[in-house]
Amino acid sequence: ALSRKSLAIVAMLEELLKPRVQIYESLFSAAECQQIISLFKNAPSRDHNSKKLLVPHLQGTPFYFRRRVQRVNWYESDAGGLRDSLGEASTNLHAQDFDWIFAKMASALAHKGLPRFFPLANASSSSLRAYVAYTIVHRFRENEGFAWHVDSRADEGDPPQTLLTHLNVLLSQPAIDFSGGNVQLGRAQLNLSRGDMFAYTPHAPHTVSWVTSGQRVVFVVGLVSLPRNSIEEHTRGSAWPFRSSYPATWAVELSADAEAAYTELLEINDMDATDPAYLALYENRPKLMTMLAEHYELAGRQSEARATYCRVYQTAASTDADAQGYAAKLLEEGVAAMELEDQALAEHYASMAACIHPATFGTY
Repeated sequence: ALSRKSLAIVAMLEELLKPRVQIYESLFSAAECQQIISLFKNAPSRDHNSKKLLVPHLQGTPFYFRRRVQRVNWYESDAGGLRDSLGEASTNLHAQDFDWIFAKMASALAHKGLPRFFPLANASSSSLRAYVAYTIVHRFRENEGFAWHVDSRADEGDPPQTLLTHLNVLLSQPAIDFSGGNVQLGRAQLNLSRGDMFAYTPHAPHTVSWVTSGQRVVFVVGLVSLPRNSIEEHTRGSAWPFRSSYPATWAVELSADAEAAYTELLEINDMDATDPAYLALYENRPKLMTMLAEHYELAGRQSEARATYCRVYQTAASTDADAQGYAAKLLEEGVAAMELEDQALAEHYASMAACIHPATFGTY
């Protein structure tokens, strides 16, 4: 008989054979989609707009993290109540109002198969609900969307709160209710219709192109690695007990899968250089490299993170003079850090300048 550790390794390999994204077509009818929208109709919403420069001195769209959407959140408490993103309890909506949605999701998952890193070995309505961290409705209006991003990372949160799976349902009809708003997860560009559910691993890079007209509405369910209030029961229970016994392996799986996803997006020489998909990925290389560097940082792989940040500047430079300019600016910041007696930060900036343009700054 295999040991528990051997079983964990076998399960990990089986997991990586599953697709990162799984589409369950026409799971919800048009009327059911409208019913889901109605559940959130009177809930408070907030515009979630952000534009953040990812690395110093690199201006322009590829170097910003951009997210624009109207969002409605519901979080379920252990007592079964619902509260919104502002912490207010719902007075006209209850957790049980989502039971029929979870039942349809669980049925589809059971019949078509589970996506990669799904937290349950067997999905039922009740078991699915125990793993739900939140439900969200995203309303993408004109000129709104998500740039390349990840929703979670392997080392974020305690093991019970590691975000493993997003179950999304498109509630609007493309080309009728909205234009644009295309979903890409890794290299996969999803062809979706209203009522389709798509399940994916949120630690893999993905993007939603800007909506050009109308409104794109999506229902999102976030699933975590262990039940909110039943960790001990899960450890004793039937669903993948190795995950609670070997949490380190769990993080390694997620981290390795995320790194593989970045590799697929950055190593694109096998693609046709005239393909619009290639051109879009080529344009976004600095952004994706920056995300990979952040991934290395969070994994404690500092030398790889520094080398990848260096590649970001080198990739962004159109000419040798551009690269020299970036390096000079970072060296100036190193001098400023030295004046503040921050030796570690000064050395970091100096080494980055030397990496970006070794011919000029290699002696620093």
